[in-house]
Amino acid sequence: MQPNFTHFGPTVSNRLKLARRAIAAKDWVHALSELITAAREESRNAEVHNLLGNSQRKQPAEAEKHLAVLEQLNGNKTCEEHVDLAQALSDYRAKNPG
Repeated sequence: MQPNFTHFGPTVSNRLKLARRAIAAKDWVHALSELITAAREESRNAEVHNLLGNSQRKQPAEAEKHLAVLEQLNGNKTCEEHVDLAQALSDYRAKNPG
């Protein structure tokens, strides 16, 4: 008989809620911690990559990686998460040229 392993700790959904609260409080370290863990648990979750990219837009190269993952996951550039992250990245670059 195989052992029944139960998932302990927050679910990805709970981690997203915690990350949103941390983002609202501008607690980027906590937000990134929750999101990175969520990405490990659900690497194909578009919402996780959207929030990760938005949280990392001050590091455009990192945000671009999540933009590429979103395009790959959804097969297009028109999903809400991709459009949202692309706009946030564009806004950041416009305010911070160079």
